[in-house]
Amino acid sequence: TRRPQSGKIYHPSRKNHRHIDRAVVAQHADGQKCLVLYQDKVNGDLGKATKDLAAAAELAGIWMKDKGIKSVLCVAQVLDCRTSQIDGFAYPLIILTEHSRSLRRFYRGTFVGAVQYQRVRHITV
Repeated sequence: TRRPQSGKIYHPSRKNHRHIDRAVVAQHADGQKCLVLYQDKVNGDLGKATKDLAAAAELAGIWMKDKGIKSVLCVAQVLDCRTSQIDGFAYPLIILTEHSRSLRRFYRGTFVGAVQYQRVRHITV
């Protein structure tokens, strides 16, 4: 799709995307909508991932207002990172790393293996 919308995964049309890898519009149990922004970094650059997510969230804030979306959730999937904390981030943030339990909590079942494979493939190819 050209813009994030309910029920569809948005991927930037440019391969050299700047801020996000994908986005989805999620719906809470109470019916409120939330824009979920994802940034994947297989090289462990948590600082760059969170900087890009913050910029994307700022831009999305302008777009979201007339779409009935009230909040943003940022997900930084930084597999080769040894820390899972960052200070001063202005939006709700989930940091997923290969070296913590967060990866298994966020992804269910056999999908964890696929995410870990993504990192190994990137390093060896």
